[in-house]
Order: sequence, then C-alpha cells, then structure tokens
Amino acid sequence: MTMVVPFVLLLAVLWLGCIIGLAILEGVLALRLATAAVIVGWSLQDREGLKSCSLVPLRDMAALVS
Repeated sequence: MTMVVPFVLLLAVLWLGCIIGLAILEGVLALRLATAAVIVGWSLQDREGLKSCSLVPLRDMAALVS
C-alpha cells in the first residue's frame, strides 16, 4: 500500500484517545521519514534534500487529495 500516512492518520482520529492508534501512527511516521531520509541521503547523496524530508507526510496528504 502506498501513501499510508493519510489512512493511518484517519485511523488515529477514529480511535480518538486509543494508545494503539497513536502508536501505529507514530510507527508509520517514523518508518516513512526514515525511508525517505535513507533514499535521499544515502542512495541519492543529496544533502540538501535531507532538509525537506520532514515534509514527506504533508506530501502524502496532498497527493491523496489531488
């Protein structure tokens, strides 16, 4: 499944206050950011691109809408 961040965010909202939903959201965000950082920093050798890795979840949300 691609761009899982919007769906996990929806899960966390639906399970409002449930620690499991928040833990899943935290894990998915950490994995998504780590994956983007490894690809940009290690594979592509792009040090400037590492600065924008924190925007990857926002890009995933925007891609779902468009």
